[in-house]
Amino acid sequence: MKGLKGKSVLVTGASSGIGQAIAVRFAQEGANVAINYRKSPEDAKDTEEMVENACGEIRGCGVENILVQADVSKEEEVVKMVATVVEKFGNWIF
Repeated sequence: MKGLKGKSVLVTGASSGIGQAIAVRFAQEGANVAINYRKSPEDAKDTEEMVENACGEIRGCGVENILVQADVSKEEEVVKMVATVVEKFGNWIF
């Protein structure tokens, strides 16, 4: 059993680099992953595919993901992003 199964995380800046690697690792540990991106949904789709591949058949292992656009330097976008993710997932890692 994965250590974070049933938990959910929001990874900001997850469309590339370190954020992308973190999102994939959380998925490998069984967590649902909210993938934040600022500008390019195409780049975020790459991360989504990597997250799905990290768990093999992602739906089959109980892990879900969601793409959420937001500029984390803008409070109103952060509030909207968090509300969207909370609506999708219930259990959180803080």
